[in-house]
Amino acid sequence: MLFLSLAGLLLPHTAAADLAADIRQTLALRVVPAHMPPTPDYGCRSGYLPATTRQGSLSNLSNQIIQSNRSNQIIQSNRSNQNNQITQNTPPLPSIGVMDDLTFGGLPVFAGGLIAKSHKQAFRQDYDNPHQQARLVRSYSSSVDNYLQYFGPVATIGLKAAGVEGRSDWGRLLASSAMSYGVMAVFVNGLKYTVKEPRPDHSTHNSWPSGHTATSFAGATILHKEYGLTRSPWYSVAGYGVATATGIMRLLNNRHWVSDILAGAGIGIMSAELGYALSDLIFGQRGLLRDNLHDLDDLELHPSFFSIGMGVGFGVPELCFGQDSDADMPLTFKSGASTVVDVEGAYFFCRNVGVGGRVRLKSQPVNGLDDMADANHLLTLDSRFMTEFIASGGLYAAFPLTDRLSLGTKALVGRSVTQSALLTAALPRVADPVIPTAGQPAEWDYLDLSGGSAASLGTGLSLAYGYRQSLAWRVYCDMDYARRTYTMRYNTSGTAPDAHQLSLRKARLQWVVGAAFSVAF
Repeated sequence: MLFLSLAGLLLPHTAAADLAADIRQTLALRVVPAHMPPTPDYGCRSGYLPATTRQGSLSNLSNQIIQSNRSNQIIQSNRSNQNNQITQNTPPLPSIGVMDDLTFGGLPVFAGGLIAKSHKQAFRQDYDNPHQQARLVRSYSSSVDNYLQYFGPVATIGLKAAGVEGRSDWGRLLASSAMSYGVMAVFVNGLKYTVKEPRPDHSTHNSWPSGHTATSFAGATILHKEYGLTRSPWYSVAGYGVATATGIMRLLNNRHWVSDILAGAGIGIMSAELGYALSDLIFGQRGLLRDNLHDLDDLELHPSFFSIGMGVGFGVPELCFGQDSDADMPLTFKSGASTVVDVEGAYFFCRNVGVGGRVRLKSQPVNGLDDMADANHLLTLDSRFMTEFIASGGLYAAFPLTDRLSLGTKALVGRSVTQSALLTAALPRVADPVIPTAGQPAEWDYLDLSGGSAASLGTGLSLAYGYRQSLAWRVYCDMDYARRTYTMRYNTSGTAPDAHQLSLRKARLQWVVGAAFSVAF
């Protein structure tokens, strides 16, 4: 201030005012933030900037601040986009509840085994009988089923070892599998040695249920849960297809009845589901690697299927073989309702049209043979069922009603083979046996009723409901048609002169109503 006062005395008033203003402006420009660039020297007095230069510096500083803000915004935007992209590419954490994978599909299959148990003689190989027509398949022998039962666990562990990620990590997979097979062993062995069902080959009394089939279906369900639900339904089709083949081989090897196979399949499915439910309770969300696929219960997107079903057949015609004055037996036979077991599958190459096939077993009881055996204690009823085996293939069609409900139909062509109903006679084995007459054997076939083989046509309607991921219930009403020659052979005395044979050619139209457990893919 002293300097200003002296300047006021020495300079004119206006000059002093201009000098003071310049000093204040210089001081104001000198007080800038540390991060700003230093003021350039323009050759003027120290620290003095012309007015135009001052305005340019302020403008540059403002532009730098704006550009810095824009750069920060771009960086933040890029980081946000990267985070969003990472979130989109990262699969959601698996979240599977205890009840999510419980389908209870094994219960109706097991119930089918209970129902078929009363008709176990209908499906047999009967290798002890010299007549080939008494066998479901003329000649079969294989030990492949002893190894095929382990397809499910071998495939699951093999895929896991190869690096194909499934539902669970190693610890959870091994624990779930161990509990599944543990539950299965308790059920199977508990029933085997409680029921004590004799095997069809009379080797042991532990036939019902089938342990091979239970092991195979438990492994198929493990493969289904680990890979069929999380990666592709084709894994489920492979597992259940091989398990079904194992059960059929047990039947053809004469080691089990059909009732044993159905009960074993139901126990295998239920055991694996219970084992995985226990694992879910113990582990919670720990050890889960992949979540279930979505939309597998949408039958419009996944119309292909593989199913195991059971039904009842109606409409079998009466067989009347005419008159025979020498016959000491009825020549007209009536049949009751048939018990039907099905294995069926179709692949749809578009949403509405596909190709597939079906294997069907029917047990048709022949009424009246029981009365003949009871009235004459010399007679033994080997089988009161005339069993039919049908293998066919053709076109399938599907018409989705909703995403979970689909109407289906088919047109099939195939071959039908029948197994004889057989009544044998034997002289009584007592202390004083009846001495047979000349040429009369001690035992012979008293009556043999068979239908031979014939071409078969089939069609029908089905209604499928996708109730869980990759699984569906299917109800159906089918019609089977075949025109065949029925043959009745009988011999009242066992000697050649009393042997008779009658034939009857007749069309057979039968309706089958049933339900099936299906894998949709």
